[in-house]
Amino acid sequence: MDDIFKYNDLDIPDCSFRISPSSIGTFFNYPSIWYKDNVLGEKSFTASTASVLGTIVHACAESYAKNTPITRAMISTYIMETIKTQPITESPILIEEINSSYPSMAEVLINQYIAKNKPTEVESQIYAPILDDIYIGGSCDNRTGDTVVDYKTTSGTPPKTIPFNYKIQALAYAYIFRYNSIPINRIRIVYVTKPKDTRAISEKTGKPIGKIFPSELTVLTEVISDDDWIMIEQTLELIAETIKVSRSNPELVHLLFKSMKLKGEIDEYRPTSLEPRVHNVFGIDLTCISWTLELNQHLVYYEKVEDYYDNAIDMEGINPELDIYEFSWYPNTPVGHCTILGNTIEEILLKLLKEN
Repeated sequence: MDDIFKYNDLDIPDCSFRISPSSIGTFFNYPSIWYKDNVLGEKSFTASTASVLGTIVHACAESYAKNTPITRAMISTYIMETIKTQPITESPILIEEINSSYPSMAEVLINQYIAKNKPTEVESQIYAPILDDIYIGGSCDNRTGDTVVDYKTTSGTPPKTIPFNYKIQALAYAYIFRYNSIPINRIRIVYVTKPKDTRAISEKTGKPIGKIFPSELTVLTEVISDDDWIMIEQTLELIAETIKVSRSNPELVHLLFKSMKLKGEIDEYRPTSLEPRVHNVFGIDLTCISWTLELNQHLVYYEKVEDYYDNAIDMEGINPELDIYEFSWYPNTPVGHCTILGNTIEEILLKLLKEN
């Protein structure tokens, strides 16, 4: 699969937490889903016909702006690779629908907008710090001068004004650009509609009815006001502070992210034994971080949660005949995961000493 279909990792410090601009709306509308997706890593969604179609149209736009090649074969490969990783519980990806839609949608976006509005930069990997080890960052579709431009594909009728979810996403990119000394004064959403073919034969008359609705372009632009800047700054601070509170107070996670189900899930991570164990190893203070030492990567050997240490060596593990240790640490639980592997505990500790 070509890299044009992938989002590359940002060059932010290791063990940092990244907030994606596109996820901010979910933080407010579906907080428990946001927490599971972004903190626990339990992705609730992989792909759909609409998301695959959108990715392809974005890739075509990027290819045109950067003058890099993209072919039908590359697109076909991307579609098939995505289908292979899709859980059977999700709706099937409709290949024919994608192949019949993306050429006209990409053509409309390129000919009616990009060719007439040459971007300054496209798919820029940008980020900015918010609070401690928490960053905001992602890949921006398009910056044209002082305007952040975001492409959206839709099968419905585009709105008259920019919806909150898309506005807050674009403002987040504006915030990042401004942090990096690039002035931004406007945000713009460029909608491309999916073509529709409503042609059919009337059951009553036997005559053809309906027609083809071609792909269309809608451009919505807003000037960023002082209130908008205050809103995005406070919104990012709110998310970052919520993350920090959830780290230091895991018993509040279900309240912060609005789901009683999270209360039971977080309780599962609490140790069953509260006997204090190793606090300091070779001069490394382990009381200030959360960490897990596992045998064979699935058998918990030592675990530190909320200043308590759990010895669970008698638990059933995977491949117990092997002696493979995995030390994982979290500068602020439960996110910011780092790992060291070793054949012995001594090897792990020596590697830890070098890391520190």
